[in-house]
Amino acid sequence: MTSEIPTIMKAVVEDQAATWVEIKQTSIPEPGDNEVLIKVEYSAQPKTPDTNMIIPVVPELAVFGKEYLSRTAKLISSNGLRANPIDLRNGLESISQGL
Repeated sequence: MTSEIPTIMKAVVEDQAATWVEIKQTSIPEPGDNEVLIKVEYSAQPKTPDTNMIIPVVPELAVFGKEYLSRTAKLISSNGLRANPIDLRNGLESISQGL
């Protein structure tokens, strides 16, 4: 494990105009007052929003996480997108396999 602070991260980005999401590399935001950066090597994601999941400690971010899960499902269903089932246990990189 390295103590070096990374400068870029992979993030799921929603394109409002095109109504789709993709994984992009983006710069890591500078932490604000009383915020910390935590480097996570692996994070398991639930198969459904109803299962237990890891959510941020800050309540405002927990609400964002739940909103993100619900919006993603609505975005996919409302636009008639079809994708193969994927297994996210290997990280968000698996998303492209389902498209």
